[in-house]
Amino acid sequence: MECLGIPVDHRLRSLIREVRPIDSNVLDSDHIRILQEFGTSLKVGEDEDDYLATCDLSFGIEMARPETKGGILVALLQPHSSQDNSDGFLAGKRNCSTINAVSELISVASNARLSFDGISVFDAVPFLNEKVTGKNIIEKAHDVFVEMIKAKQPKVVISCFNKHTTNAIVQNLCHRGIGSNFDFDLQGSRQLAESGLELIRVNAFHPSYAINRFPEFSCFKRLLVLEFVKAFSLWQGRWNDETWMANLRNECHEQAKKLRKAEENQRYWKAHYLTSQWADLLEALRAGFKKCFFCEDGFTCVENRSYRLVESKVTWICCDIASILENEETVVPNVLEQLHSQFKSWCQISWPTTELQRNFNGLNGYYEHSALLLLKSKQQEAYARKLENIFYNFLRDLNLSYEWCQYKTICNRLALGNSFRRFAVAFESILEEAHEKNMSFDPSDTLRSMNLNS
Repeated sequence: MECLGIPVDHRLRSLIREVRPIDSNVLDSDHIRILQEFGTSLKVGEDEDDYLATCDLSFGIEMARPETKGGILVALLQPHSSQDNSDGFLAGKRNCSTINAVSELISVASNARLSFDGISVFDAVPFLNEKVTGKNIIEKAHDVFVEMIKAKQPKVVISCFNKHTTNAIVQNLCHRGIGSNFDFDLQGSRQLAESGLELIRVNAFHPSYAINRFPEFSCFKRLLVLEFVKAFSLWQGRWNDETWMANLRNECHEQAKKLRKAEENQRYWKAHYLTSQWADLLEALRAGFKKCFFCEDGFTCVENRSYRLVESKVTWICCDIASILENEETVVPNVLEQLHSQFKSWCQISWPTTELQRNFNGLNGYYEHSALLLLKSKQQEAYARKLENIFYNFLRDLNLSYEWCQYKTICNRLALGNSFRRFAVAFESILEEAHEKNMSFDPSDTLRSMNLNS
């Protein structure tokens, strides 16, 4: 199970699969008429001062459907000026990374029982992009947003926007920052109730932050998935926050603070920050693999032995490494050289009794790949065998990322990134199996701590 290019956390998957069929037999809402009247009141035509095209009017209305009361509402900020809806709704949706992300989040969180068309998405500033700055028209747009919410009467609002405003309802629906929540905002809940809105707020943030601005940090994507799953679970009356969820929110909160501080130096902050981030990731991956695969003892004092596989954070480290590798504009010194050296080390540790032959024939593979295809785990226990085999698959994928060309080894950076992504998905699936069976498999007993030297 994947979302936004990363695996869905194994601890969320059982919650997602419990989503029941959604009852669509509900009352009609008037929010589409309210939005349509506002849109048509904006000038539409060929004059220079006309800023709303018919296709944009239609796109905003289609996003706000279905015309029913209740359910979940996703609240975004406003359309971007680069949005092009002239080729129809699907093309406009496809060309907007934010809308695509919301669509994917809805599908995953609802266990594919609902699509983008089945959940209303409102803009807090409907129809008006960031180039429109007039105070009066923006205030009018906020009023329309509030009227639509009152007509819709959603059960749950996923807040993905933040906007300075004097409108109390809009302010109470703004998100409270990455990693925060509405739990202690009793005054806001009371003001909403006094306005006739009995709803639950779920604190999220704008998907573009995770998708476009900081794609190298998978924690933000994980948090978006968590909050959307929370919203759908709350809609159906079941949700319990767990310690790991609070830890993820805190991780994202702290990471966002670091990024804000780093951004203060606009000239070179990202390259400098990611260079440091890369060093931390590589060291964390070495430590994680040592816990999961190469260590003889591991967390032997921990009752739940699967805990060390989860706490290694191997899945998310691999996702972050993949994002850096896949973005060729990201310049981090010696990335490929460091990974190549690490790859050779992993192969030597994993297959110490196998004489790996170098490949000099110009085909893919640092080592002769045909011999690697037949290597498989000899572990007796099923989970041990699966875990070891996915690591072997990972090494084989890495091997094919290299080839010999004109007296030197060259690397396919995208193939490297895909190798890490495939491994991350497989590793998280192994954790899901253990979680579902409530197993505490002890690597020191069943895997000999996944000692690949045995």
